[in-house]
Amino acid sequence: MYKLASNCKVIKGYRNSIIIDLQHQKMYRYDNEIINLLFNDVNSYFSSVEIEGIFEELLRNDVFINIDSDDYDNFSKLSLKYEYPAIINNSIIEIDTIKYEVLNTIFNQLNDLLCKHIELRFIVEIGLKKIDSILKLLDTTTIQTADLHIKYYSRLQISDLINLKKNKRVHWVVLHSMPEYDINLKQIDGVVYTTESLDNHSCGVISPFYFSQHINHFTESLKFNTCLNRKICINSNGDIKNCLVFDQVFGNIKNTKLKDVLRDSGFVRFWHIKKDNIETCSKCEFRHLCTDCRAFIKDIHNINSQPSKCFYNPFIGRWPDEPDYIPVEEWKKFNKISNS
Repeated sequence: MYKLASNCKVIKGYRNSIIIDLQHQKMYRYDNEIINLLFNDVNSYFSSVEIEGIFEELLRNDVFINIDSDDYDNFSKLSLKYEYPAIINNSIIEIDTIKYEVLNTIFNQLNDLLCKHIELRFIVEIGLKKIDSILKLLDTTTIQTADLHIKYYSRLQISDLINLKKNKRVHWVVLHSMPEYDINLKQIDGVVYTTESLDNHSCGVISPFYFSQHINHFTESLKFNTCLNRKICINSNGDIKNCLVFDQVFGNIKNTKLKDVLRDSGFVRFWHIKKDNIETCSKCEFRHLCTDCRAFIKDIHNINSQPSKCFYNPFIGRWPDEPDYIPVEEWKKFNKISNS
């Protein structure tokens, strides 16, 4: 008998479905008719040569496994329970002036919440020596990794970036606001160069480039919002938010403790907005691989509205650069379908 491997899951969309292999982080995408025929025929005669060929490919890649019928029920199911050993998983902190006392307060409070990852966004020119002194404040905290967004300045040397990357906590460095490509700054692993300024409104783009086939992302997406779950942000004024782009503020770091913000139901409600509840996304085969954005949505009065920077149409299974593409809104209007 043939059985779908426990590490492989089917995500069904309106037009297409995918089989995601969470162990090997691979994805197989077919239209729903093929998926239905595949699973109907898997332990009988295949209805077409095409279906048989697809099955043989999946069998070679251990998506389906051949087992004795007596052992069919002995294979344990993969647990899809999402657990994370921290109250806060990640934090974004925006910095315009160096105030070590304030930063130390933030880091200590994140430590109390067992935070593992931070993103430091420097919106003004700050020397790498000062940045290094900020990173030293993390030495006694639970924070394991840090992404740095640093504003370009003409005195910056490649040796400075190399030394910065030697810090074991530094994961990625994004050098923003470059006037043009600086030939003196050769490519370094983990360093990204961009002429774009650090604009919070540039986030929220939905693209296959950002898809994740990792089991942690998949299981989190079943219950939570993969962007906002266990996240807390602090802007350059000290305002505490779910996201730097959001207007809503839940206090200021000068007089509000981060742990107290987490008691506010208005703050944590965003953690629970999962893709299965979001308009159009709920019909998409990519919904458990995809990122999400609640800052940029098509209907600002509807918390479950589709991300405005997603242009994939799951009803026809097309991206904008593919033949016969039409936007979701046009398709719904033509087919007289309301938002869902």
